[in-house]
Amino acid sequence: HYKLKISENNDNSYTVKSIYHDGTGIYVGSTNGLYVFEKNGVQKHFINNPFDESSLIDNNISYITRDSSGLLWIGTFSGISKVDYNLGISNYDDFTSEQNTKKNIIMGVYEDIDEKLWLGVYNHGISIWDRINNKVTQLNTKTDNKLNSDIIWDIKGNEKYIFATSSVGLNIINRETLEVQNLLNNKYCHTLYLDGDYLWIGTIGGFDIINLNDFSIKSINKLLKENNITISLGGAIFKDSKGIYWLGGANKDGLIEFNPKNNSVNIFKYNETENSISDNTILSIAEDSKGNLWFGTEGNLNKYDRLTKQFKSYSTEDGLSNNSIYSIIPRND
Repeated sequence: HYKLKISENNDNSYTVKSIYHDGTGIYVGSTNGLYVFEKNGVQKHFINNPFDESSLIDNNISYITRDSSGLLWIGTFSGISKVDYNLGISNYDDFTSEQNTKKNIIMGVYEDIDEKLWLGVYNHGISIWDRINNKVTQLNTKTDNKLNSDIIWDIKGNEKYIFATSSVGLNIINRETLEVQNLLNNKYCHTLYLDGDYLWIGTIGGFDIINLNDFSIKSINKLLKENNITISLGGAIFKDSKGIYWLGGANKDGLIEFNPKNNSVNIFKYNETENSISDNTILSIAEDSKGNLWFGTEGNLNKYDRLTKQFKSYSTEDGLSNNSIYSIIPRND
């Protein structure tokens, strides 16, 4: 089993794609299974065992989320695993009409108010899983309600709409009728962050903000340009407990701190000679109960202490050279 340690260098780096915070430890999804770092110091490592049906469905983890009942859902490159600490792990891989489980790469997971799971399935659009009736409904470019692409990058939602990004725009799906509208046509839309009545979108060139009351679109890109900040593709988006927005560049553009109260922006980039974030590609962001910020990058997991303004980088101890971390849940530690 591999442990994470605080690292002073960039050796044995890995990719952290998704961070989620909810209360008792840290979950880390990687290409080498699931690492759990509990609040009491206990560390666990879950991997796929082809001879054990109650093990993870795949070691290559792309997404982690927790549903309203407290169950952990782990999206992988071969389907999805449900983790119940009392009952163990259950696996599901039948979400498309084509019976090829290896194609069920889960790109995103969202639970709506009816407890249905909306799954972004790579190259197959969206599968809506009604777990109560055990029924799957598909949305893609071939269904009556057509998506703008079969490759969905991110999914979020509210009581009325489900939002799904693709490389040719934003899909806005009526949660009840499944009618699809499109915004930002022919624009690469990547990441999503729902902030009340506003939907933030990481796109080519930076970040757009949609007012969900009238669907008007604003952008923060002019402000970034005025401060000599260039974002080629918007990555992770997060609003912290102090109302500060943290915006990640998904293509080696660094980390932006944006204060909407005074419109100030600050950029963090990797610096070889002093304490800094370990990598300039920012894929995931969260905050723990102590106010520490966690950043998932292509080069390790980073923890930022806003009081000392210091970064700590976490890497693998045992030389796991291709240990890409795609998903992390930091919880209150």
